[in-house]
Parts: sequence; structure tokens; C-alpha cells
Amino acid sequence: MLKGYRVLERRYRSSAGEIDLIVKKGKTVIACEIKLRATTEKALLCLTTHQKNRIMKALLLYVGTRPHLAQDDLRLDFFLLTPTRMCHIKGAWDRMLGDRLS
Repeated sequence: MLKGYRVLERRYRSSAGEIDLIVKKGKTVIACEIKLRATTEKALLCLTTHQKNRIMKALLLYVGTRPHLAQDDLRLDFFLLTPTRMCHIKGAWDRMLGDRLS
């Protein structure tokens, strides 16, 4: 919240799947996936195309039932938590998976 994000929903569940956190900053609605793992490598292995598609479908359902968000941009972020590190990767699937998104 200190960085200007407003929490819209925690643990949002829909028929398409679950989103850990939905936030908004400016005109962007962001689905946040949060992973706690022992190492960075294990956390990064959680970023799969299947998971991205599931979260995006759930985000589209969320926005679809809230007309005031219909014109906002959508983004998927990833929070990586290890015992010694916390990292926020903005647009994680776009940046890290490249052509694996198709």
C-alpha cells in the first residue's frame, strides 16, 4: 500500500480459479500470485502457462462483474518469498516466460 497500490480483494475465488491478491494502481488492475518457497529457483518453477491462464481467466471474471473496472489495464504480478528474500516481479509472465505464454 505504501507504493500506491489499493487492495481490492484477498483470496478471490471463482469458477476459473483463485487469485491470491487483486490490487489496483492508477488505471491498472493487477492479479498477484504469491509463492513462498525454500529457494528462488523453486519459486520460479511455479510460473507455468497453465497457472497464468487460470489466473487470467479468474481476473477477467472479476473485472467482468465490476463495470467500473472494464476500461482498466490488466497485469499479472508475481511475489517471490524465500526465508531470506522478497521480490516483486511486475508483469511476471510477460517478462519471464517470453514465448512460453502462447
